[in-house]
Amino acid sequence: MNQSLLSPATRRYAKALFLSTQERGEVAEVAQWMQTLERICGQPEIAKALVDPRLGGTAKLGLVEQGLESLHPLVKGLLEVLKRKKRLALLPEIPVAFGQYQDDFEGRLRGTLETSHPISEEEHAALEAGFSKSTGKQVSLTAIVNPALLGGVCVTLAGTRYDGSAQGRLEQYRSRLSAATLA
Repeated sequence: MNQSLLSPATRRYAKALFLSTQERGEVAEVAQWMQTLERICGQPEIAKALVDPRLGGTAKLGLVEQGLESLHPLVKGLLEVLKRKKRLALLPEIPVAFGQYQDDFEGRLRGTLETSHPISEEEHAALEAGFSKSTGKQVSLTAIVNPALLGGVCVTLAGTRYDGSAQGRLEQYRSRLSAATLA
């Protein structure tokens, strides 16, 4: 999920949690809890319950905590604050935002790689290495096969799309031809 799609409130809660974990030196430990919460909140019945106005905060929190033996104190504090502020509906997005703050802190950049057909691991690694070199961050690309591209690749990093596809080139030619004046 793109950070620009996250609500400002989600980003504030995630940033506060991240800064607290950073101060305590517990980023990796809390990141694991964020992955657990993301899995829990990804369950359809829990996702629906979190946005259901008929359920109270205690019931929602009970569903999230069900099956968890213990929680990290900072994560428990976050859940309590979200419950008190009636913001538990934000919970599914907070792990995503937390991960983005962690990536920024650790010098990582995640993106997508669209290809018209599956590419080899070597080609994938070469693209990651090239973008890592040009951005100065460790780039990790998630591959997606999109037959509509006709050929070539498209990479999206930090909201910027790098279009090296055959379809993209055809669109550029079409634009140039329609803008050209004939003498």
